[in-house]
Amino acid sequence: ELGLARARKREAGGSQDRFEREDLEFHEAVRQGYLSLAGKEPERFTVLDGTLGMDELESVVRRRVEPLIAGLEA
Repeated sequence: ELGLARARKREAGGSQDRFEREDLEFHEAVRQGYLSLAGKEPERFTVLDGTLGMDELESVVRRRVEPLIAGLEA
């Protein structure tokens, strides 16, 4: 709900893409699908807490992505 609200707020006054026009039930089904995949293959997926503030969320993303980038550079 929070992510959808953020996306819709960001696009206020502009056109929303087709995913943002979908109802909450659609977004919940997509979310459950991703959570299922993440549970089965945790090495391939990272689940982020979208309720975190932007700065804290950015920090979490950086901590999880930087080792992957470093592995590509080696």
